[in-house]
Amino acid sequence: MKISIDNKKISTQQITFNSGLNFNRFFDNLKINNYELQVSKSYFLEKLTVLYTTTRNEIKTDDELNNDSSDFKEVNYCSLLELLKYPNYLKEIFETYLKDVFFKELINTKAEYVINSIDTIEVSETIIIKGKTFKI
Repeated sequence: MKISIDNKKISTQQITFNSGLNFNRFFDNLKINNYELQVSKSYFLEKLTVLYTTTRNEIKTDDELNNDSSDFKEVNYCSLLELLKYPNYLKEIFETYLKDVFFKELINTKAEYVINSIDTIEVSETIIIKGKTFKI
């Protein structure tokens, strides 16, 4: 895992994750920075496939019972590996259902920066998550 703040590499010890209800909310007195987190596809898939599959199956059942639609339905309830081909849906599903588990290991009470949004997820040779942090 590689992390940078405003294009400057930092240690994972310097960053934490906001798992609270105010994720995506920024207040006027905060110093906001851009972050970029990069992980291998294999790490991403290994960490999230079980949770993704369980969640997808629950949403599929709910969609069918209630004649609903969801981001999962829009991609035909595909596997997580297949979802990597659909970055917009990947971002929405990741942010709604997977982010807390993915970022859990970054929770650190002595960090300098807090991940507080997910703006994009790019898929190439690696998975690149970009968003905003605020400085503690």
